[in-house]
Amino acid sequence: MNAFLHRLLAPLAGAAAVAAIVLAGALPADARGRHHSPAEHIARHAERLGLDEATQAAIAEIATSSKAADEALEEQMRAARERMRELLSAPETDRNAVMAQADELDALYARMHRNRLEAVLRIHELLTPEQRAELVRIREQERPWKRGRGPLGRCSGDLRAHCADAADGAAAFRCLADRWDALSEKCRDAVSPGRARD
Repeated sequence: MNAFLHRLLAPLAGAAAVAAIVLAGALPADARGRHHSPAEHIARHAERLGLDEATQAAIAEIATSSKAADEALEEQMRAARERMRELLSAPETDRNAVMAQADELDALYARMHRNRLEAVLRIHELLTPEQRAELVRIREQERPWKRGRGPLGRCSGDLRAHCADAADGAAAFRCLADRWDALSEKCRDAVSPGRARD
C-alpha cells in the first residue's frame, strides 16, 4: 500500500479502534472475548439486583430493539466498507469521493455507538439508584482479576509459568499468592495487598 493510501486509511482504522475501546469498556465480555449486551449482563445478575419480572421484561424489550437497530447499522457499514474498497481499488483514486465515504463510515460508527449507549441509558433508567450502585459493584468484582487486564494483566508471564491451570479470578490470585517467592517483582507489585486496583 502506498503512503497516500496508508494516510487515507489511518483515520478509518482509528475510528474503528476508538469505537471498540469505548464499547469494550461499556459492555462486559465473557471468557471468549464475546461482548454481552447490557441486558445479558444484567439478566445474569437479576436475582442479586432484585429485579422484578416487569423490569426484566422491559430490559429484554430494550435489548431486542437495540439489537435490531444494531444489525441494520452493521449491514449499512458492510456496504459502506465495500464501497470504500471499490473507491480505493479504482485505477485513479478520487480523493473527494474517498473522503466523503470516510465521513459516511465515521457517521455509521457514531450511530452504532450512540445506539448502544442509548440502550445502556434506557436500561439504567429502569434501575433504582441502589440497583445501579450494585451493578457497579458487580462490574468491579468481575473486572479486576481477569487475565490480560487489571493487576493480573501485569502477571501474564507469572500466570503462564506458575498458574496455567488456575481459573480466572480469585483462583488465579490464590495461585499467585501461594507462589509469592517465585513471582516477578512486577507481578508482586501489581497484586500486593493495599495496592489501588485498576
